[in-house]
Amino acid sequence: MTDAKIIAIEEHFTSPAVFAHLGNTKASGIMTRLRDMTGVRIKEMDEAGIDYALLSENNPAAQNLEPDVSVTVAKASNDFLYEAIQANPKRFGGFAALPTPAPTAAADELERCVTKLGLKGAMIMGNSNGQFLSEKEFRPIFERAAKLDSASASKR
Repeated sequence: MTDAKIIAIEEHFTSPAVFAHLGNTKASGIMTRLRDMTGVRIKEMDEAGIDYALLSENNPAAQNLEPDVSVTVAKASNDFLYEAIQANPKRFGGFAALPTPAPTAAADELERCVTKLGLKGAMIMGNSNGQFLSEKEFRPIFERAAKLDSASASKR
C-alpha cells in the first residue's frame, strides 16, 4: 500500500472581486458553490477522496475586463486565494489569476504571486478581450514566466 495522495487540479472558485464584475449579482446554486472555500468544498473533497486541490479563478477571471480594472480585480482575487490557502494549507494550493488586458502588469502579478504568495503558477484562458494570447503584446507575460522557471530550475 502506498501513501499516494489524490490531487485535483484546475478546481475553480469565484472570488468576491470577480463575482462583483460578473454582471449577475444573484448567486445561483453553482455560483454559491464556487464562492465557498471551506464548507461544502472541503466536505465534497472528503467525500470524493480528494486530498489536495489546486484552485484557480473561474473563467474568465480578470481576462475580459478593462486593463486598469483587471489589475485591481486580479490582485484582489489572488489575495483572496492566498488567504484561503493559508486557512487550509494541507488541502489547497493555487494558480494565480492574471490581468492579461495589461500584459506588463500581468507579468508583475505572476511574479508577485509565485515569489511572495507561493502560488504554483497561473491559469490563463486562450484569449483576452477577444485577442489571442499568442499575439506579440502578450509576450511580457510569457517572458516573465520563462524567467521565473529558469530561476526556479537553478534552485533545484
